[in-house]
Formats: sequence, structure tokens, C-alpha cells
Amino acid sequence: MLTLDPTEFLEMKHLFETIRLLKEKPDVAPGIVFSILKLAQKQYWKQYRHDKKELSSKERVAARFRELVAKHATANKDVSFYANQLHLTPKYLTEVLLHTTGMSAKKWIDHHVMQEAKYLLAHQGLSIKEVSFQLGYVDASHFVKSFKKHEGERPSDFKERSMNVLLS
Repeated sequence: MLTLDPTEFLEMKHLFETIRLLKEKPDVAPGIVFSILKLAQKQYWKQYRHDKKELSSKERVAARFRELVAKHATANKDVSFYANQLHLTPKYLTEVLLHTTGMSAKKWIDHHVMQEAKYLLAHQGLSIKEVSFQLGYVDASHFVKSFKKHEGERPSDFKERSMNVLLS
């Protein structure tokens, strides 16, 4: 949780309002989201790192892991792939991530894939089968099972609920 002063709060509020107002122009959203993330990062450094800009070695490993997951999660969901890329053992990678983020490597990968799934289901107009293949699942039934386990609802229910929110 971040504590924002009144000026930062207003800035953040305006950015979120801008996203809402421009929902018909999805091409501008990434720039606004980037601004929101930069503001949050600045506040994080100020609040939790006391403006210390250097990352520890474990924080660097965690950051590099998250970059790799963002790049390769649809093709590689196995912890050993990422551990090999980082020249670590899967066990040590998980220990580092648990220490720095509170989540295991496998949970990070699954979380990333499910966030991508939710985005595709809610905003891209793709069928569940198309989403499952785009995320690297061999068949849609495995995707549906994973989605339900992670999100607590079927992808079809999530998609329907998302469409209702977007239409209202």
C-alpha cells in the first residue's frame, strides 16, 4: 500500500479518470498506465526504500525474472526455463522470489499468464479457445481448468462479467 500526499493523489486520480474517459481509444491507455506506474514507483522508492535507488542482488534477480516471464510466459511456463536463463537452480530462484515478493516462481508465472488471460478475455474479443491457444495451452480445457483454479470462476463467466462492466 502506498501513501500519497494530496497532490500525488490528485495526479493519480486524474490519470485514472483519463483512462476511463478514453476507454474508446485503447491505443492511448499504455502511455497513461505507464505514467501511473512511474508515479507509483516514485512513491514506492520514497516510502519503502528511503530514496535508495540501488537494488540488492536478490531484487535484481526478481526484476530480471519478471522481465523474462513477461517475455516468455506464453511459450514457457516451467520454472526451470527461467532458472536456466538466470543461471540459477529452480529452488534458489523460488527462494529469492519468496524472499523479495512473497510468491514462488511458479505462482509468479501462473499469475502473469492469468493476468494476460483476463486482459485478452475482457478487451480483445477473442473466444476462450483463441485465448487458450494464444497463451500457449495445448487445449482449451486445460486453460479453463487453470483459469478456474486461479481465478475462482470459469473464463466464460469472467468474460461475460467483463463485457457487462464495459457496456455499463
